Amino acid sequence: MIKMMNRFNTFFAGIALTAVMPVFAQISVEDFDSIRLYTLKNKHGTVVKITNYGATITSISVPDRNGNFADVALGYNRLEDYANAVDKPYFGAVVGRYGNRIAKGKFTLDGETYSLAVNNDPNHLHGGIIGFDKVVWKAHPIAGGDWNGLQLHYLAKDKEEGYPGNLDITVRYILDDKNKLLVDYRATTDKATPVNLTQHTYFNLKGEGNGNILGHELMLNASHYTPVDETLIPTGEIAPVVGTPFDFTTPKSIGRDIEQSHSQLKFGHGYDHNWVINGTPNAALRLAARVYEPSTGRVLEVLTDAPGIQFYCGNFLDGRLRGKSNKPYIRRGGFCLETQHYPDSPNQAHFPSCILRPGETYQTTTIFQFGTKPAVEDHLPQSGVGAGVSLNSEQTFVVKVSADGKYLLDQTERSLAELSAILGKAIQSDIDAPILAVEPHGPNGNLLVKAFQSDPNIVARLQAKKGVNFDMMIYLLDLLKKLKISKVTLGISH
Repeated sequence: MIKMMNRFNTFFAGIALTAVMPVFAQISVEDFDSIRLYTLKNKHGTVVKITNYGATITSISVPDRNGNFADVALGYNRLEDYANAVDKPYFGAVVGRYGNRIAKGKFTLDGETYSLAVNNDPNHLHGGIIGFDKVVWKAHPIAGGDWNGLQLHYLAKDKEEGYPGNLDITVRYILDDKNKLLVDYRATTDKATPVNLTQHTYFNLKGEGNGNILGHELMLNASHYTPVDETLIPTGEIAPVVGTPFDFTTPKSIGRDIEQSHSQLKFGHGYDHNWVINGTPNAALRLAARVYEPSTGRVLEVLTDAPGIQFYCGNFLDGRLRGKSNKPYIRRGGFCLETQHYPDSPNQAHFPSCILRPGETYQTTTIFQFGTKPAVEDHLPQSGVGAGVSLNSEQTFVVKVSADGKYLLDQTERSLAELSAILGKAIQSDIDAPILAVEPHGPNGNLLVKAFQSDPNIVARLQAKKGVNFDMMIYLLDLLKKLKISKVTLGISH
C-alpha cells in the first residue's frame, strides 16, 4: 500500500515560504510546491515513510518480539526541522554526490583539479553545502506482487557543488512482505566524476528518542577498517581489527569498548569509521552488519554489494534536537550503517575506484532486513544435560566458536552436552522452524550444520570455518526457513 500526503498535511505544517527560501537557495517555488510525503506499508503492518525532499526516510515502524510497533528511525514530523536542523545531522537522507569526506575539498581527475566546498572544516562532507539531502527529487510510486516502493530521480548539473559532469541519478526504495527495505542506486554521467551515494538513516531499535544505543549488540562482517587522522580522513592504511576496539567480528555491545583509550576513538569521539566488508564488492549481496537490541528483540541486518560500511554511533548528537516524539536526541541516541566507497577515495588510488565515466552505469544495492529474536528462558545448570529450556516459536540459535575454542550460544559459554540439550528440546517442541546459525571465529575445529526434515535425509549442510562464506550462510538460513525445517542437529569435526 502506498499513501501520499501533500505539503498541506501534518508533515508540512507550520512552514512559511518566506522563512525557508534562504535555505533552499537553489530551489524554485515549483520545487518547493512539489514536496510530498509517501507511505509504504506491507501486509505485516511495517510502515516506511519517505519524502522527496532529500530522498529522506522519515520513519520506519517495525514490531518488537511481542508484536508492538515502534518507529526506529530518528527524524522529524515537519519539513522545516529537516531544513533548519543545527549541525545538519542528515537524518534519513540520501547523501551525495560523494557521501562521506574528501580531504581539504579537493581532488584531481584526468589531470584537472576540482575544488569543492569545505563544509566540515577542513574537509568536504556529504556532497557540499546543498548536497542531495537538500534538493527536491522527482518521485513516483512503484509496486509489484509482494512489494511496494518509491522511485526518485534527480539530475545533478555539471559543476553543481563543484563536481564535474551532469549526473543522472535514480534511487528506488522497495518494501516487501518479508520486512526487507531495499535501496537501489543507479547513475550515469556525461563526464568522469566521483560518485558515492549512501543512505544516512539513524537507527535506535528501542524506538527513536528512547535513550542511547550503547546496549545494542553489533556484528560487522569486516576483518579490516580504515584508520583516520585527526580530521577523520583515512590515512591510507587498511588495518586489521583484531586486538582493537574495532573488532565486531563477534557480536558485542556498541558501548563495551567505546571508552577505551585508543587514538582512533579519540579522533572520532567514538565510532565514526569505515570498515572493509569481507568478500568481493560489486558481486552478490553479502551480509555487512547485524544489530540486535536485547530488550525489544528487534534485529536489523544490512546486506550490500558495496566495498565498505561507515558505522557512526551518534557521537555529535547532544540533546538539542527533538524528534517525532518530542524527545531529545541525546549523545549516541542513534547509529548509522552507511554502505559506501571508502572516505576520500578520489585522493587514494589504492582504494576501490569511485570514478564513474561516460557509458558506464553506477549501480549499488543495500537491503535493510528487519526481524526479531525471541527471548530464551534458559534454566540449564552450568554443566550437564538435566534441565530443560523454554523456547518461543521460530527460535534462532546462534552458535559461535571463540578464538580459544569455546562454544558460545547467545554469548553464553556452553559445553557440547548443553548445546545438545538445547537443540534436543527444540526438536521435540512445536517450534515451526528452529534455525541454527554458525559464526565461527579462529582456527579451532570445524562446525558441521545438518538440517533434517521429518525424514532423516539431509537437505542442507554447511561446513563453517575461519573465513566462512557469508553468502553461503545467508543462503542456508533462507533455505531452512523456506523448508520449515523442524529438526536440527549439530556435528563437530576436527
